[in-house]
Amino acid sequence: MNFNFWSLDYIYYPISGIMWVWHKVFGAALGPDATLTWVLSVVFLIFTIRAILFKPFMTQMDAQLKMQAIQPEMRKLREKYKDDRQRLSEEMMKLNRAAGVNPLASCLPVLSRRRSSSACSTSCACFSRSMTGPAARACGSIGTASTSSTTPTSSPWAPRS
Repeated sequence: MNFNFWSLDYIYYPISGIMWVWHKVFGAALGPDATLTWVLSVVFLIFTIRAILFKPFMTQMDAQLKMQAIQPEMRKLREKYKDDRQRLSEEMMKLNRAAGVNPLASCLPVLSRRRSSSACSTSCACFSRSMTGPAARACGSIGTASTSSTTPTSSPWAPRS
């Protein structure tokens, strides 16, 4: 089995696992065929992902506040070294180090949120492809699986025939 980094399966599997757990929890109380079960599963999936990504979000906010605090000094450096790009980059790096700012710290958490958002929509699409009934129709697809219930019996990532 080859690992393909760009396939994002390492994100899809945990996300679909979390969704599956929430579906089992709400399905036990409301029934697995109920549309409300799927709605609550998706809502709580989003809550769970937000809770997991809270720490990176706060790190991003902290980095943005630090960057805003040193903006006046950066403007002064840009005016002072507007003709010398090499010297400007060196002075900006010194300023970032002195202020304890990492410019990448404010953009990397955004990438993780975007990937998890993509994984959520892909997981929902795969779950809807692997079932029939109201949940599949609510997701905008007609169920293609041959199972009689709406709960997925096999992995949604398995190739369809």
